[in-house]
Amino acid sequence: MEVLATAVVWIPARSDTIDPRMLHVIDGYTLALGGERIRLLGIDAPETRDARCERERVAGYESKARVVDLLRFGRSVEIRRHGHDQYGRTLAHILIDGRSLPEQLVREKRALPYRSSAQAIWSPSITKSQKVTSIQS
Repeated sequence: MEVLATAVVWIPARSDTIDPRMLHVIDGYTLALGGERIRLLGIDAPETRDARCERERVAGYESKARVVDLLRFGRSVEIRRHGHDQYGRTLAHILIDGRSLPEQLVREKRALPYRSSAQAIWSPSITKSQKVTSIQS
């Protein structure tokens, strides 16, 4: 008689350290590594493609440019993967030379901490009655 045993094994998030030049910046919170699209965990940055107004689009390109600069001057990037979102993007924490990319963008006011039920306000044309958060000037 054979007995089959099932074990639950905890598998930590997959982590890779890569050369920053391997990444392509799509916007302030999305990067590409080969065919993989990576969504930064924990932040919301202004949109570039689907911006609601010109002010948001400009802020989105500024956020994207900052990510490009941080990668350009970084020596190594650690990608800590944590599953996928509803669009198939890899959800990940990214560290550049040991420093959190999302935290740096929030500190520099290039992104907001992510809140699933809130919509970020990048434009004065969005009213406060829409339950939004805003960046402090």
